[in-house]
Amino acid sequence: MSYRKAAQWIDEQFQLDDPQQALHNALGELELVPPRKRDADWHYLRGFCCYDLGQAEEAEREFRTSLLLQPEQRWAVLYLGQTLFDRGEYAEALPYFQRARLEQPWRVLKNQEMMLCCRLYTQSRLPNIQLLRDLVELFEKHPKDAPEPTDMVLCLDRLQERIPVKRRAEWWECLQRLVKVGGGSGLQPVMDRLEASLAPTVQASK
Repeated sequence: MSYRKAAQWIDEQFQLDDPQQALHNALGELELVPPRKRDADWHYLRGFCCYDLGQAEEAEREFRTSLLLQPEQRWAVLYLGQTLFDRGEYAEALPYFQRARLEQPWRVLKNQEMMLCCRLYTQSRLPNIQLLRDLVELFEKHPKDAPEPTDMVLCLDRLQERIPVKRRAEWWECLQRLVKVGGGSGLQPVMDRLEASLAPTVQASK
């Protein structure tokens, strides 16, 4: 069945030397499905391929079509939220992350991170630091499943001027704990930049 072949290509994309070709192969398989049989899952799969190929507008259309056909298609819900987030439409993305019904522990943790990022981006002032503490504690309770907190690090890098000077030591400490449990060697340049602006406050508080 073309659905299965398409799903296989998607699953195998990161095991191949040319993952984009795998996605194009999956799109080719999906085109073999007769229009009358193109259900919510078909539109989600096509949207996923488009998303990973950098075709964000086409991906969004497919995810929205999937949700019109099946409002609780959980992967379309999640990836529509991600597509909107990538475009900087954080207020619009948040409800989709909130609706996402996930089972894999690392996806649950990542979804919590994304929801907090949306909340931080849409506030003129950063909300209570307890929200970040709660996320850190959640990561620390599930260290084997904790994802790399790339989005949170980039979020606080962009919003650091909103952090009150007297509270920067606390935010910095929480962020360090988050990166420690989730990993993130590729985040070091951003962490170094944050440390340069927040570390003096940290030192002064000791």
